[in-house]
Amino acid sequence: MRPGETVEPDYRYLAQDVRVPGHVLLGATPLLPKRQLPFLPSFVDEDDRATLRAQPLLTLTEGPGAEHNVAAQSLPAFRSVLGPVCGSIIPDSVLR
Repeated sequence: MRPGETVEPDYRYLAQDVRVPGHVLLGATPLLPKRQLPFLPSFVDEDDRATLRAQPLLTLTEGPGAEHNVAAQSLPAFRSVLGPVCGSIIPDSVLR
């Protein structure tokens, strides 16, 4: 790289080798195209989302109305993904 040059890393190859089921929670507003936004968008662009969707072991959930911070901006989506996980490892008496 030359001084001042930037290179966008490509991590899509990681999704191609997934061997166990997973769930990806994303903000609804993708990173690209580059544009002015009043908030911080999800760091996952449409190309990366397509790669994740193509992986049969991954389930994607986009938090409606959420940007980068899905837990704070789309609590129902966050709970729908994390609730079953928490319920499988934490007794019901603790969750109520």
